[in-house]
Amino acid sequence: KNLALSPNSDRWRPPQLGFYKINFDAAFNTKENRSCSGVMFRNFKGDILASKRMIHENIPSVFVAEAIACVQAVIVGRDLGIMHAQIERDSLTVIKKAQNTERDKSAIGPYIHDVKN
Repeated sequence: KNLALSPNSDRWRPPQLGFYKINFDAAFNTKENRSCSGVMFRNFKGDILASKRMIHENIPSVFVAEAIACVQAVIVGRDLGIMHAQIERDSLTVIKKAQNTERDKSAIGPYIHDVKN
């Protein structure tokens, strides 16, 4: 899977021919330690092929919420049989950690490991 940084524009841009684009986002409720992840899959034409949202309990931080959303994006993509994808999000921290070849030792390290695998 190819991880891509979000473009500077608010406008969605299609992936290259033969790839899919997976966009994900997370919302985090600090009072209840809950998050909601949303994932959307599109082809190079921009057609929406699938979408999913999930609620997560006992989430300690917004960074964990973002990392879990990225893991969910990868899992759902794998389950759909998507082999070539660009994964896009505005969470620069999660994307950079996922692109880094070294082992991540932060609190979201286990999630980053799952994304890479």
